[in-house]
Amino acid sequence: MAGGNASPAPDVPPPDMVKTVGGTTFDIYFHFSQTSRETFTDKVLRLIQSDVVTS
Repeated sequence: MAGGNASPAPDVPPPDMVKTVGGTTFDIYFHFSQTSRETFTDKVLRLIQSDVVTS
């Protein structure tokens, strides 16, 4: 949810991170699959390797 005055529904957890860019505030939520076989480290390494190949 973006914006400074809006309030989330009561059952929505607080954001994992809040970032303000140019006067706009962004509420950032992280979502991780509970069924994934790839670890967080594996995913980050895969994303870095993919970025190196495409850059």
